[in-house]
Amino acid sequence: MWFLQCGGALLNEKWIITAAHCVTYSATAEIIDPSQFKFYLGKYYRDDSKDDDYVQVREAIEIHVNPNYDPGNLNFDIALIQLKTSVALTTRVQPICLPTDLTTRENLKEGALAVVTGWGLNENNTYSEMIQQAVLPVVAASTCEQGYQDSGLPLTVTENMFCAGYKQGRYDACSGDSGGPLVFADDSRTDRRWVLEGIVSWGSPNGCGKSNQYGGFTKVNVFLSWIRQFI
Repeated sequence: MWFLQCGGALLNEKWIITAAHCVTYSATAEIIDPSQFKFYLGKYYRDDSKDDDYVQVREAIEIHVNPNYDPGNLNFDIALIQLKTSVALTTRVQPICLPTDLTTRENLKEGALAVVTGWGLNENNTYSEMIQQAVLPVVAASTCEQGYQDSGLPLTVTENMFCAGYKQGRYDACSGDSGGPLVFADDSRTDRRWVLEGIVSWGSPNGCGKSNQYGGFTKVNVFLSWIRQFI
């Protein structure tokens, strides 16, 4: 019995990027055997029976979790997955652009808008049947920490993380969205591109969309040299 556990983003025909906590056993850094996963590219519906011929399914040959991953506070929450066979790039299946120092400087400013996608829990506390998206503004680390402090949930936003969301809550990534991409539009060229600045990592233990309790994302730019060891 397969179930949709996490999201991810395609970096090239053979590599997927996701959160470390998606591919490790709960509360540990022990990597789950790659044979326990299937990877769906170009998927829209949660229900596999609704997939069309444009959905590609692959298996993994290797999973690499960042060696500094801390399952306690989800610091260094990033992993790379190498697929057994390449995916075919189509209008529906495309690689995401990795960030640069310039894009990160521009995008990770307070108030900058990003798009997060996934099949996670929705406002009715049920899992979405179709992939959902939400537009979220970047939030300063100090604002994020203060919001959690005021809610009685003190935490530290490390240099490997950033926060996004709304003070009043409501729109948020949620359980089931982990590992999915947080992307920014790059309109500097004639063809719009999307840049992966964040990976869905953590949120409030009280649930999703709570006021003052923002979503936490792994800051991809920090890990570019580690990523380039593999791809």
